[in-house]
Amino acid sequence: MTAKERRQMRKLEIRLEESEKMLDRINQSHMDQFRTIYEDRCAMLEAMELVSEAYGLIRGRVKGDPQYQAKKAEIEANF
Repeated sequence: MTAKERRQMRKLEIRLEESEKMLDRINQSHMDQFRTIYEDRCAMLEAMELVSEAYGLIRGRVKGDPQYQAKKAEIEANF
């Protein structure tokens, strides 16, 4: 192998190494974005579960409240 061929080969190796580094950075960036989206979705799901649980508790308390039942009957009579 001549010196010129070795230089060309080394340039290609350097370009390949740079390309691999760039690909690693891109992959890391995509993983970070995915992780952020996943964490946001998990937080939204947890919030939705808490709201649903709160709704169930409030509804259970209101159903047994005689004042609520009287007001509900009054309002429904007007419709």
